[in-house]
Amino acid sequence: MATVAAPMTIDEFLALPDDDRVERWLVDGELKEFRMSRRSKQHASTMTQLTWALENWRRTQPKPWPKIYTGDIYCRLRRNPDRSVGIDVAVVDAQHAAKDAGNSKLIDGLPLLAVEIVSESDRTTRLQRKIELYMDVGTPLLWLVDPYAKTVTVYRQGTDPVILTRKKRLTGDPVLPGFEFNIGELFE
Repeated sequence: MATVAAPMTIDEFLALPDDDRVERWLVDGELKEFRMSRRSKQHASTMTQLTWALENWRRTQPKPWPKIYTGDIYCRLRRNPDRSVGIDVAVVDAQHAAKDAGNSKLIDGLPLLAVEIVSESDRTTRLQRKIELYMDVGTPLLWLVDPYAKTVTVYRQGTDPVILTRKKRLTGDPVLPGFEFNIGELFE
């Protein structure tokens, strides 16, 4: 008779020792480990530009403001079995952000927006799987930003993905009301 290991919990996942060389996901209770993507100047610059644009938008919104997180913040996408992945940039609504403890290692619940920025060492299959994990749980808006192709692929629940080039405007409506940004500026 085969023995089946119990699914890993988010607490067990977060208790793993830090290792900057390893990217970890918890996919429905199963630990997935990958060699950490190498970040580049393009990745860092794109993250800075996008965070700046989101922060400017955030300050135009009525208070309480949504919260913006950067730097591969973990987000629990599902409970029982737990699902968690790191997100390059996440926007969380104010009510949700207020519930999180200040010392928490993760966002507990779905972000309004998840942003993945392509690194030069990212594998397409891994990025596609991550997108599936976000969309499967109902993430309202996801942007896959590619600083090498200078495109943003927009994923929304219930619609086909749309690829936008540097001459287009990136909008967040209705999830991020009023957010609008020239895609070309992300890659300057």
